[in-house]
Formats: sequence, C-alpha cells, structure tokens
Amino acid sequence: MIALLAAVAASAFVGVVPLSARMLVSGALLAAMTAAFLCGSLGLGFGAFLVPALVLLDVDPRIAVASSLITQLIVVPLGGASHASLGHARVSIVAPLLGAGVGGSFLGAQF
Repeated sequence: MIALLAAVAASAFVGVVPLSARMLVSGALLAAMTAAFLCGSLGLGFGAFLVPALVLLDVDPRIAVASSLITQLIVVPLGGASHASLGHARVSIVAPLLGAGVGGSFLGAQF
C-alpha cells in the first residue's frame, strides 16, 4: 500500500518536472519510506539511513541533514506514539533519554 502511494506521488511529477528531478524525488520517497520502516520496526535512527541515501542522490549533505531532521518532526513522534499505545515504552527509560537527546541535538547543530 505504501509503495503504491509513493508510486502515485512520484507519477504526479511526470511531464511537469524534468527527469533528473523526478529521479531525485522518486529516490527520496523510497529512501524516506525505508528509513521510516527501519526506524519504526527496529529503532534504527531515521537519519542514519535517510541522510546517506539523500547524499547518494547528490543532495548537499547540509541539506540532507536538515531535511531529515525536519521530516523527523512528524515521522518519529508518530512511530513513538504507536509504540507507546501498544505498551512498548517505559517512562523511566524515556525521560533520561529525552534530556540527553535535547542536549546533544543543540550541541550537534553547532557543527
């Protein structure tokens, strides 16, 4: 189903956007779906897959990182909410991780 939605979204660009841009969009859609699947099912960092995939698609690394982080604003909370609703999360573990993650993300943005 998800692959079908991606194919429909990518096909909307046919005839309107040049082939090279369509290839980038199609590749980025596939990379984003794969990254979301890995993040939601294995806990593998969304950006750990998406950023290298975008860079391989010739996206500037700074743009790839920022795009991944902005995408995560929606994707990651939805995955977390799904796991929490299934009882797969413990507040005693999540709270300290949030503190460390917030600090690390502010520090990481400086480089």
